[in-house]
Amino acid sequence: MKKMLSFLMAMLMLLAAAPASACDEVYNPLPDHIAALFDVPAWDGFEVARCDDTDNWLSWVYSEEMDAGVVIMTNGSLHIVCLIEPDSKGNMRITQRNYKMVVGDAMPRVEVSWGNAYEQITPPWGEKRMFELVSNNGCHISFGKFDGVWRVKIVWDYVNNSIALVNDEKIGYIQGEVREDYVDYEMNRVKYVYGTYDNRFAAFNIYDFPRNLKDARAKLTNPPVTPTDFYTPVNVTLRANEKYDVFAAPGRSSYRAANGKAELSTNDWVQIFGEEDGWLLVQYDIGRDQMRFGYIAASALPKNTQVQALRWYDLPEQTVKANTYVTDDPLVSRDIICWLNAGDKVEVLSDFGSWYYVEVTPGTGRTLRGFIPQTAVDLITWDGLAK
Repeated sequence: MKKMLSFLMAMLMLLAAAPASACDEVYNPLPDHIAALFDVPAWDGFEVARCDDTDNWLSWVYSEEMDAGVVIMTNGSLHIVCLIEPDSKGNMRITQRNYKMVVGDAMPRVEVSWGNAYEQITPPWGEKRMFELVSNNGCHISFGKFDGVWRVKIVWDYVNNSIALVNDEKIGYIQGEVREDYVDYEMNRVKYVYGTYDNRFAAFNIYDFPRNLKDARAKLTNPPVTPTDFYTPVNVTLRANEKYDVFAAPGRSSYRAANGKAELSTNDWVQIFGEEDGWLLVQYDIGRDQMRFGYIAASALPKNTQVQALRWYDLPEQTVKANTYVTDDPLVSRDIICWLNAGDKVEVLSDFGSWYYVEVTPGTGRTLRGFIPQTAVDLITWDGLAK
């Protein structure tokens, strides 16, 4: 009798375990050499996401043609889209991560496509192999490698029947027209909004992405054209998803705007003019109605990148002839960072259109650089001083 009971108990345990085992089975497990990338303490608590539409299908794919793959890892609250590529020795590496590409908690399917919005349109760059997050809670996101940089190129909002063609200097929108049994998209109906948008893979943020023309017109901005008598910005792209403290002159002891909290994000446009004593002179975007000139540490430059050295005028100290103000945004807001009184001394560093770029140490004792109207100073040269 005891043997019979033991046998029955064993059978019940096997039957109870069977459904769980079937549920845990997946159709597309990670290959060992890819799974090993996530079998480290840093990924404790994470697992490969399962597609929301099929629990037994993992959210990952590898493309031999692109020689890269995508894996979505999740811990239930944080969803990380990982880009994997082989290094120079052929060993797989996680080269980039994105933390704001998955919408909500529904895990999308990862596929390889031609990046042409399901044959509805052919984008300006032509058909190109791309990765795609499918059924991403109302949108599809396509990204690929362009000129050596992984970028998001298409956002298809199929709830609102619109397609966005994304470039770093403009976004084009195509509003679909609903027919009897399909939605019609035509490339000749694309409308562009020009402005800077960081569409690099690691920087892309679907929650902040402008889904339509109105939002894009409110969010996108363009780097301004600086006067020709000043330095021309150099062509350098800073690393994505970084923030840097900004000071009004080279050195951490100098004045810092925004109540001592001024910082720039590399996910918006940043103009770099040159380097001085380990600091970069930059202009960056704060909002549609405000920009700022300032200095960040030169360590922000990508590895092995050099920029031009800043060289300023050699002039005697100048005297302010009338009360005036100093601004760090001479092109848009002209926000005041300090006042100068008639008789105050400034060092004129350069011309900037109708402004002088100056260095001054006001009553706070913290050195700052900014712009004053040229009408506030009668410029004196060393020759003029000698007379």
